[in-house]
Amino acid sequence: MPEQHKGKPKAAAGTAKKGRIGMNHFIEVCDVEKYYGKGSNVTKAVDRVSFCVDQGEFLGIMGASGSGKTTLLNILSTIDSVTSGHVFYGPDDITVMNEDQLSDFRRDNLGFVFQDFNLLDTLTVRENIVLALSLQGKHGKEAEEKTREVMDILDISSIQDKFPCTLFQILMSKMTYLPISWVY
Repeated sequence: MPEQHKGKPKAAAGTAKKGRIGMNHFIEVCDVEKYYGKGSNVTKAVDRVSFCVDQGEFLGIMGASGSGKTTLLNILSTIDSVTSGHVFYGPDDITVMNEDQLSDFRRDNLGFVFQDFNLLDTLTVRENIVLALSLQGKHGKEAEEKTREVMDILDISSIQDKFPCTLFQILMSKMTYLPISWVY
Protein backbone atom coordinates (compact mmCIF):
# COMPACT_ATOMS: atom_id res chain seq x y z
CA MET A 1 0.00 0.00 0.00
CA PRO A 2 1.41 3.43 -0.87
CA GLU A 3 2.70 5.78 1.74
CA GLN A 4 -0.27 7.88 2.82
CA HIS A 5 -0.11 11.39 4.22
CA LYS A 6 -2.94 12.81 6.28
CA GLY A 7 -4.95 15.21 4.16
CA LYS A 8 -2.97 14.39 1.03
CA PRO A 9 -4.08 12.25 -1.92
CA LYS A 10 -3.92 8.53 -1.39
CA ALA A 11 -3.03 6.32 -4.33
CA ALA A 12 -4.65 2.90 -4.15
CA ALA A 13 -2.46 0.75 -6.39
CA GLY A 14 0.93 -0.94 -6.41
CA THR A 15 3.22 -0.74 -3.45
CA ALA A 16 5.16 2.13 -1.93
CA LYS A 17 8.87 1.84 -2.49
CA LYS A 18 11.64 4.34 -2.09
CA GLY A 19 13.87 5.04 -5.06
CA ARG A 20 14.05 3.31 -8.42
CA ILE A 21 13.13 -0.36 -8.03
CA GLY A 22 13.49 -1.62 -11.56
CA MET A 23 12.03 -1.25 -14.97
CA ASN A 24 9.27 -3.82 -14.55
CA HIS A 25 6.64 -1.32 -13.34
CA PHE A 26 4.36 0.43 -15.80
CA ILE A 27 4.44 3.63 -13.71
CA GLU A 28 6.70 4.36 -10.77
CA VAL A 29 6.35 7.50 -8.67
CA CYS A 30 9.28 8.10 -6.32
CA ASP A 31 9.14 10.66 -3.47
CA VAL A 32 7.28 13.24 -5.58
CA GLU A 33 6.81 16.69 -4.07
CA LYS A 34 5.19 19.76 -5.57
CA TYR A 35 5.33 23.22 -4.01
CA TYR A 36 3.64 26.42 -5.15
CA GLY A 37 4.58 29.93 -4.07
CA LYS A 38 7.75 31.56 -2.77
CA GLY A 39 9.35 32.56 0.51
CA SER A 40 7.06 32.29 3.51
CA ASN A 41 4.01 31.78 1.26
CA VAL A 42 4.68 28.20 0.08
CA THR A 43 1.96 25.61 -0.33
CA LYS A 44 2.97 21.95 -0.40
CA ALA A 45 0.44 20.46 -2.84
CA VAL A 46 2.03 16.98 -3.05
CA ASP A 47 4.11 15.69 -0.15
CA ARG A 48 6.54 12.80 -0.82
CA VAL A 49 4.12 10.54 -2.69
CA SER A 50 5.49 7.17 -3.81
CA PHE A 51 3.74 4.26 -5.48
CA CYS A 52 4.01 1.81 -8.37
CA VAL A 53 1.46 0.71 -10.92
CA ASP A 54 1.94 -2.49 -12.90
CA GLN A 55 0.59 -3.21 -16.37
CA GLY A 56 -3.16 -3.89 -16.20
CA GLU A 57 -3.68 -2.40 -12.74
CA PHE A 58 -6.21 0.33 -12.07
CA LEU A 59 -5.37 3.34 -9.95
CA GLY A 60 -7.73 5.34 -7.76
CA ILE A 61 -6.67 8.64 -6.24
CA MET A 62 -8.79 9.82 -3.32
CA GLY A 63 -8.52 12.74 -0.95
CA ALA A 64 -10.24 15.78 0.44
CA SER A 65 -10.80 18.89 -1.64
CA GLY A 66 -7.50 20.75 -2.00
CA SER A 67 -5.38 17.74 -1.01
CA GLY A 68 -3.38 17.60 -4.26
CA LYS A 69 -5.26 15.03 -6.35
CA THR A 70 -5.43 17.21 -9.45
CA THR A 71 -1.83 18.34 -8.99
CA LEU A 72 -0.71 14.69 -8.84
CA LEU A 73 -2.72 13.86 -11.96
CA ASN A 74 -1.24 16.89 -13.73
CA ILE A 75 2.24 15.65 -12.82
CA LEU A 76 1.47 12.13 -14.06
CA SER A 77 0.11 13.54 -17.30
CA THR A 78 3.15 15.84 -17.80
CA ILE A 79 0.97 18.95 -17.65
CA ASP A 80 2.82 20.04 -14.49
CA SER A 81 6.34 19.31 -13.24
CA VAL A 82 7.61 18.07 -9.89
CA THR A 83 9.49 20.18 -7.36
CA SER A 84 11.44 17.06 -6.42
CA GLY A 85 11.21 13.32 -6.96
CA HIS A 86 10.83 11.24 -10.10
CA VAL A 87 8.09 9.75 -12.26
CA PHE A 88 8.98 6.81 -14.49
CA TYR A 89 6.89 5.33 -17.28
CA GLY A 90 8.80 2.10 -17.77
CA PRO A 91 12.41 3.19 -18.30
CA ASP A 92 11.50 6.82 -19.14
CA ASP A 93 11.92 9.42 -16.38
CA ILE A 94 9.52 12.20 -17.38
CA THR A 95 10.91 14.52 -14.70
CA VAL A 96 14.15 15.01 -16.65
CA MET A 97 12.57 15.57 -20.08
CA ASN A 98 12.59 18.98 -21.74
CA GLU A 99 9.40 20.52 -23.19
CA ASP A 100 9.92 19.05 -26.69
CA GLN A 101 10.52 15.59 -25.25
CA LEU A 102 7.45 15.90 -23.01
CA SER A 103 5.33 16.98 -25.98
CA ASP A 104 6.49 13.93 -27.96
CA PHE A 105 5.95 11.69 -24.93
CA ARG A 106 2.37 12.97 -24.46
CA ARG A 107 1.60 12.58 -28.15
CA ASP A 108 3.01 9.06 -28.40
CA ASN A 109 2.15 7.56 -25.00
CA LEU A 110 -0.68 9.31 -23.18
CA GLY A 111 -4.40 9.63 -23.77
CA PHE A 112 -6.60 12.13 -22.01
CA VAL A 113 -10.29 11.92 -21.17
CA PHE A 114 -11.53 15.41 -20.42
CA GLN A 115 -14.77 16.35 -18.70
CA ASP A 116 -15.58 18.61 -21.64
CA PHE A 117 -15.37 17.65 -25.31
CA ASN A 118 -12.20 19.71 -25.97
CA LEU A 119 -12.96 19.69 -29.68
CA LEU A 120 -12.55 22.59 -32.09
CA ASP A 121 -16.03 24.04 -32.58
CA THR A 122 -15.38 24.99 -36.22
CA LEU A 123 -14.51 21.39 -37.20
CA THR A 124 -16.80 18.37 -37.43
CA VAL A 125 -16.25 15.26 -35.31
CA ARG A 126 -14.46 13.58 -38.25
CA GLU A 127 -12.32 16.67 -38.92
CA ASN A 128 -11.30 16.84 -35.23
CA ILE A 129 -10.10 13.23 -35.40
CA VAL A 130 -8.22 13.87 -38.67
CA LEU A 131 -6.58 16.92 -37.06
CA ALA A 132 -5.39 14.87 -34.08
CA LEU A 133 -3.97 12.24 -36.43
CA SER A 134 -2.22 14.89 -38.53
CA LEU A 135 -0.44 16.05 -35.38
CA GLN A 136 0.89 12.49 -35.13
CA GLY A 137 2.20 12.67 -38.71
CA LYS A 138 -0.65 10.70 -40.32
CA HIS A 139 -2.03 12.31 -43.48
CA GLY A 140 -4.18 11.55 -46.51
CA LYS A 141 -5.42 8.00 -46.99
CA GLU A 142 -3.70 6.75 -43.82
CA ALA A 143 -5.45 9.41 -41.70
CA GLU A 144 -8.84 8.76 -43.32
CA GLU A 145 -8.54 4.98 -42.74
CA LYS A 146 -7.52 5.50 -39.11
CA THR A 147 -10.36 8.01 -38.66
CA ARG A 148 -12.91 5.46 -39.91
CA GLU A 149 -11.38 2.84 -37.60
CA VAL A 150 -11.59 5.15 -34.56
CA MET A 151 -15.16 6.17 -35.37
CA ASP A 152 -16.18 2.51 -35.74
CA ILE A 153 -14.55 1.57 -32.43
CA LEU A 154 -16.30 4.47 -30.67
CA ASP A 155 -19.54 3.87 -32.62
CA ILE A 156 -19.72 7.53 -33.66
CA SER A 157 -19.83 7.21 -37.46
CA SER A 158 -23.42 8.47 -37.43
CA ILE A 159 -22.33 11.82 -35.96
CA GLN A 160 -19.10 12.28 -37.93
CA ASP A 161 -20.42 15.34 -39.78
CA LYS A 162 -21.82 17.02 -36.67
CA PHE A 163 -20.21 20.00 -35.00
CA PRO A 164 -19.29 19.80 -31.30
CA CYS A 165 -21.96 22.32 -30.28
CA THR A 166 -24.68 19.89 -31.45
CA LEU A 167 -23.29 16.84 -29.64
CA PHE A 168 -24.69 17.74 -26.23
CA GLN A 169 -28.14 18.25 -27.76
CA ILE A 170 -27.93 14.83 -29.45
CA LEU A 171 -26.86 13.16 -26.21
CA MET A 172 -29.63 14.83 -24.22
CA SER A 173 -32.28 13.83 -26.77
CA LYS A 174 -31.13 10.21 -26.51
CA MET A 175 -31.16 10.38 -22.70
CA THR A 176 -34.81 11.45 -22.83
CA TYR A 177 -35.74 8.01 -24.13
CA LEU A 178 -33.91 6.00 -21.47
CA PRO A 179 -36.32 3.87 -19.44
CA ILE A 180 -36.44 5.04 -15.84
CA SER A 181 -35.45 1.53 -14.68
CA TRP A 182 -32.09 1.89 -16.49
CA VAL A 183 -31.27 5.05 -14.57
CA TYR A 184 -31.93 3.66 -11.08
